[in-house]
Amino acid sequence: MNKTLSFLLVIPSLFFGCSKSNNNSVTPIVNHKPVVKIQLVSGGEQTDTIGNPLINPVIVKVTADGVATSGYSVQFRGSGCNVDNIVSTLTQPDGTAGSTWSLSGDVGQQSMKIYVLDSNNQKIDSVTATATGLPSGSGWHSGGCSLQQGNSPTTLCKLSTGRIFTCYGYAKTYLRYSDDNGVNWNAVKSLGNSHEIAYVISTPADEVFAFTTNNEGTFYSNDGGQSWSNVGTPPFDPRFISGTDVTSDGKILVTTLTLPPLYISSDKGKTWTTISNNAFTPVNNVSPHFYWPTEDNDGNLYVIEAQNGNLFKSADGGANWNLVPEGGTTHPGTDIAFYVDQNNWFYKGVTSLGSGIYLSKDKGLSYTMLIQGDPTVEFGNMSVQSDGNFYYEDIGRGLYKYNPNSKISELLFGFSSTGIQAYIVAKNNNLIIVNAGKPYIKYYTK
Repeated sequence: MNKTLSFLLVIPSLFFGCSKSNNNSVTPIVNHKPVVKIQLVSGGEQTDTIGNPLINPVIVKVTADGVATSGYSVQFRGSGCNVDNIVSTLTQPDGTAGSTWSLSGDVGQQSMKIYVLDSNNQKIDSVTATATGLPSGSGWHSGGCSLQQGNSPTTLCKLSTGRIFTCYGYAKTYLRYSDDNGVNWNAVKSLGNSHEIAYVISTPADEVFAFTTNNEGTFYSNDGGQSWSNVGTPPFDPRFISGTDVTSDGKILVTTLTLPPLYISSDKGKTWTTISNNAFTPVNNVSPHFYWPTEDNDGNLYVIEAQNGNLFKSADGGANWNLVPEGGTTHPGTDIAFYVDQNNWFYKGVTSLGSGIYLSKDKGLSYTMLIQGDPTVEFGNMSVQSDGNFYYEDIGRGLYKYNPNSKISELLFGFSSTGIQAYIVAKNNNLIIVNAGKPYIKYYTK
């Protein structure tokens, strides 16, 4: 019994003794976390006029344990109104990543912070590039931060405070505002950047309406854009709005390029009355195009059906519409634009026979030619701005200002084949235009 017991005790000791002396045992794996660094390669220390895109892109290089590596996420974020314009990209096989840099409207040193992120989108390391913005001086300039994802802004509206709003139509991005006469365009953070805002308008009471696509509704603000409420989805597609106006008693008029052509809201966009095409006699059932809804000082409403060149009038708030008879020097079927100023003067854009812009100081009873055109010219987007000047657009040539003393029109901003472009005069008399088809808002300062 004792011998057997001794044998059993020896075997385990031998077994364990062999395991301790085994030089082929597996070493536990320890996960190695590389040291990731980002460095500026080029693009810093550039100088240009505020609002301009810098000539050279900002290039950075990312390394892991000193070796250039691809696939790392890099974010570029500028200063000033650019702080919400985050550009993200991935590093290339040589470890580099780059981004263009459009300066904000701030004179002096500007900065761009560039971050490298890990797989959890956490910031690992950063580097800063700097640039110098020079004063803009007189002439046309690009508004700072008015470039948004390569999209063109679509509309402009202004509050009595001087704050100006714009939107970008076909991109999920921020509504933008400027408090410095178009020099800088800041994000309206309270509304967020998850909406496609096709059209934005303001009222004489400083209310703002932002019409979104995809049936997301209409957002309303009465505090300068600090807070918003959704008042509901309108019965029209905001992408096809062709004109808007807000009447003296707060009615919102909207014309669209699709049928039905006209919509009226008397309760701040909560409900809408739809005006069918058949309400306008003679009815154009082929290709009706309605534009330029407006109101005169007597409360009459007007709208242009441009395809047939007809001006219609409603004396009962939009319930019934009648064709406005033509007379004097103008001709039937040639009206393509209409506008009423604060003096209750009527302006008509006329094409074909007697092409030009006509002015009436007697509520449309008689007209005289203000600006002569040729049969190929189409005038539109007429307005008397806050600087007291009369502006209009030749749809194929550009934006003009009329000088009543010299009776000569000055071409202010030329364009072609882009159609109507929104413009507005800022509180300091800067002229601002959305520059349709181009990514930047332009402003002109004397």
